[in-house]
Amino acid sequence: MRSISVIASPQIFEQESVCFLVCHRQHYKYVWGQMQWWCEGVLFTGLGLFGLAANLLSIAVLTSTRELRRHSFNQLLVALATFDILFIVVSVPVYAFTLFDIFMGNQVGGRGTWNQLVPGLC
Repeated sequence: MRSISVIASPQIFEQESVCFLVCHRQHYKYVWGQMQWWCEGVLFTGLGLFGLAANLLSIAVLTSTRELRRHSFNQLLVALATFDILFIVVSVPVYAFTLFDIFMGNQVGGRGTWNQLVPGLC
């Protein structure tokens, strides 16, 4: 019986490794996109809305009676809740826009300027 010996050329290994790297990179982008959608889109938006409601409730409670409004500590808490609301109102839309696929040009792997500035990055 004749034995058949197969000698693989280095070019075949190089092509397979390039294919593996391309497939691995595509899978990484897919997984990263899913994690970004769940974290920035869903989790941050949900926590932001919860924080907004909690801060509004604490302002309502702390300013409900004149007795509570007189204490300086309660005034500081109201100021803290107010600035926390301002921060939430400004920052949550930045993360929520990625959920709705808006302003993706500033994200790595998006359709905007990063692909033009650094072509090999994405």
